[in-house]
Amino acid sequence: MKLIYLLSIMGMLFLGGCDMFTSTHSKKAPVTNLEENTTFTKNVTLSEENIFAPIEIKNGLEYIKILQGLDSQYFTYDGVRVKLDKNAVAESNSSNSYSVKIYGLNSNKSDFIMLLNVSVGIDNNGTSGSGDNNGTNGGNDNNNSGGVDNNSTNGNGDNNNTGGGDSNNTTPTTADSDGDYIPDNIEQLLGMDSNNSDENGNGIKDGLEGDQFFDKEWYIHANGTPMNPSNIASIEGNDLNLLKVYSKHMGYNNGNPIVLQIVDSGVDINHEDLKANIDLNRSLDGDKQGDPKPGGFYRPHGTMLAGIAAARAFNGVGVRGVAPFAKIAGSNWLVSQSLDGLEAAWLSGNGANEIAVTNNSWGVYYTIDTFYEDIMEEGEKTLRNGLGRVYVFASGNAREENADANIQYVINNRFALVTAALDHTGKVAEYSTPGANVWITAYGGDADVKKGPTIATTFISGEAIETWDEDSKKNYTYAMAGTSAAAPMVTGAVALILEACPNLGWRDVKYILAKSAIKVDNQNDSWVTNAAGLHFSRDYGFGLINTEGAIKMCQNGYRNLPIQQHIEATFTKDVNMTNKTNISFTIPKNLKTEWVETTVDINTTAASDIDIYLTSPSGAKVQLVKSGTKIDEYHIPNNDWMSGGFRFSTGAFLDESSLGDWKVTIINSKLKKAELKSVELKIYGY
Repeated sequence: MKLIYLLSIMGMLFLGGCDMFTSTHSKKAPVTNLEENTTFTKNVTLSEENIFAPIEIKNGLEYIKILQGLDSQYFTYDGVRVKLDKNAVAESNSSNSYSVKIYGLNSNKSDFIMLLNVSVGIDNNGTSGSGDNNGTNGGNDNNNSGGVDNNSTNGNGDNNNTGGGDSNNTTPTTADSDGDYIPDNIEQLLGMDSNNSDENGNGIKDGLEGDQFFDKEWYIHANGTPMNPSNIASIEGNDLNLLKVYSKHMGYNNGNPIVLQIVDSGVDINHEDLKANIDLNRSLDGDKQGDPKPGGFYRPHGTMLAGIAAARAFNGVGVRGVAPFAKIAGSNWLVSQSLDGLEAAWLSGNGANEIAVTNNSWGVYYTIDTFYEDIMEEGEKTLRNGLGRVYVFASGNAREENADANIQYVINNRFALVTAALDHTGKVAEYSTPGANVWITAYGGDADVKKGPTIATTFISGEAIETWDEDSKKNYTYAMAGTSAAAPMVTGAVALILEACPNLGWRDVKYILAKSAIKVDNQNDSWVTNAAGLHFSRDYGFGLINTEGAIKMCQNGYRNLPIQQHIEATFTKDVNMTNKTNISFTIPKNLKTEWVETTVDINTTAASDIDIYLTSPSGAKVQLVKSGTKIDEYHIPNNDWMSGGFRFSTGAFLDESSLGDWKVTIINSKLKKAELKSVELKIYGY
């Protein structure tokens, strides 16, 4: 039985910035067919006299548990069938319509989520049948329609993910009448004069002050001054270039703030620089709505991330977040790591539909569990009224251990927006884990406060040690670093982009980030230019995030991507591998490529000695996995980890044509005994 294990954590700590790693490999697993673990819907109509909802068993389905969320409190499961509580029917919602999500396994050991919709005493004319994604019941407008595997809704819903890509990406009315760095609506909110760019007459434009330690936040505005004990100055221009964006967008959204979520060790909701932005209604303590109180070994971690993403601006204290007037929904999921808690945070918690972007500055070294992506896929289909939530992840902090971000299903799926880290010089940080699944880059700072600039942010109130003398309350720190720090910068930037262009779907957000990203470190030999002219690197993804460029792109005639399709091809033949093995696939269909998955099944006890490359029809070549990943209890626990099938993924071929010959090259340079069993290629695009 392929279950997920979320009990023991080993962290890689970099000055308060960490990425969590969990080993989940218990035994070999088959190659997963994504069509089999896609969420599907079953609709049932009952009379009040018959409140049992029998579920047809297909393919030897074995249910594991009813997931939390929606109306799950009204359901019980006895190991055979789901039962709706008759008393609950009488005292609950007037429509007598109930929904519950169920996590299950089929006979092929592939996992998925079923959405069960139950209507009591109502003939809905269409709620019965196979439930193959044909819509939800009653008035429940979940935008769940559409075909399997297209991650876009279909039909008449105004979600702008339908075929023609009609996005209507309009900008909410914003202005900056006085030409400073604060939008008029925020100046009005703060009681400032929106027609005076230097209200206090000190020669500094409004927006460049108002936060005690803003001058330490070189990643927002590098002014060429030192910020920590290293006494090494930032480099002017090496920052996120947000000041022009702040003239119109700071997450306030004309009084309906963009909501971002921090899924981590919890958030100090009473912190002086966070409390004005906390959305307690959408915050979670475990799997329940409530105070996401910090806990666990990395207790301050979530509070530091929250400060980077959305600390309040212009309140006279502390720091400023990337999206300083966005709302923060906190989650302390890392404390308990329950299945229900993650499902609530990512999908079904209170007010989940309105959360635009989720930050996950944690990961696992190795996993073949698809539970994570099952939840994300459902979130992409249903949340934000069908436009989909954006799930941001850190790539990891294990570069020096030769780790590869592509060896974990939690972040090598197409739903994850994976972030790598730069130091202040504009080069890949010494800890940042590379991978062909990395999408974008932001600043993570130096790994050592004595060697270079780190990241300034909030800390649990009164507990900071590594802070400035001026911080008498001990509420802040200069000592954050890691891809953990880079990820919330991207999370905040996504909030600003969705304020500017609210009708973007989750795929559109990834697309415009890739198209607008800035190529850095030009001499780095990992850069590849694909046939569409896009630059890609295992170190940087498509490059440094460019919020201003992304907003310009989405506001200037951008049309949302059409419905996503996919093509797949399989090679199945036993091949005794020598030094180099090439497998070719001829793809007859012309799609614009978005994402490519390559699943290899190699029977060997030396899997970490193997390098794998993928070459597109244009000749663009990307390394999917690099040899040398450690075999130990904290990284990959078994030498045969490619046996049974392992999936590697990349977005490197974005906008290339799928038509033609693709080549998978497997290098067995140490000539260890290895037998290739199969290779599967899967291309997503439109």
